[in-house]
Amino acid sequence: MEKIIHFNTFYGNDAEEKKLNILDALEAVFGVSTVAKQIYEDPENEEDGFDLYLKYENLDFVDYDFLKTIAVDNEIYIMVYNLEMQTTFGYWYDEDDEWVDNELTEEILAPIQKVFE
Repeated sequence: MEKIIHFNTFYGNDAEEKKLNILDALEAVFGVSTVAKQIYEDPENEEDGFDLYLKYENLDFVDYDFLKTIAVDNEIYIMVYNLEMQTTFGYWYDEDDEWVDNELTEEILAPIQKVFE
């Protein structure tokens, strides 16, 4: 099942190292993503931070406990977009200790699809 995992937002001097460590951990659990995109919040100023989007064409199972650990350990937000089920799950490490689920509306999906164009 097609899914997109979105990490929001990498900041600071160790941002690149965190990103690489997360990519290694994800590859060990989920395999290699079909497409990976790094999008800067302000392309004119790369120090403002960046988001990481990973698209998986055939990811049947998502280990949400594993992703939660990544979020807490790296102090980063995570959203998982299930394109087939039209749902989104989000975890904010600094808020309630729970995954929040919502319907994946066109309003949410359109900017995410633009990332992969």
